[in-house]
Amino acid sequence: HSRVKKYDQAIQLASEIEKTQADKSFQQDAWLEMGTAHMGLRQSEQALVFYRKAAANLGRTGARARCMIGDIHFANKNFDDAGNELKLVYFGFGGPQAPDDVKPWQAYAIYESARCSFVQVDQAPPSAKPKLIKDAIQQFEYLINNYPNDKLAPEAKRQLETLKKLKAN
Repeated sequence: HSRVKKYDQAIQLASEIEKTQADKSFQQDAWLEMGTAHMGLRQSEQALVFYRKAAANLGRTGARARCMIGDIHFANKNFDDAGNELKLVYFGFGGPQAPDDVKPWQAYAIYESARCSFVQVDQAPPSAKPKLIKDAIQQFEYLINNYPNDKLAPEAKRQLETLKKLKAN
């Protein structure tokens, strides 16, 4: 239901699943949906509660939940917290040996982690810029080298070119 923006209905349905004796992974999926519905209602603090519960899942649901937690931190300009959450996705879940349904979330996490560094460059003091640029370059390169067929790889290449020009200046 959260896909068709019936967020209140999605929360109600997921709440019913949460109350049952459903399989733990099924409950974690419900928590993920509840987090997504709360985000749709612009209730990020409540979304975090459910995303954190869903993040205990060791598969795609957990990876996606951690990415969503990272997105909330990113939106709030808590770049260190966002980066830490996102690193748990691309280094966790089996790293390079992650299941195929987790890999798109790992690529997304790497991309967003690189953006955490990149978006800070303009406002950073001159002494901090080289490290931020270097970190973003390394992460975009990691994405391109390890997830070359991911839908974010072409955009990572474009971002990388921009960063290399900044580094040269």
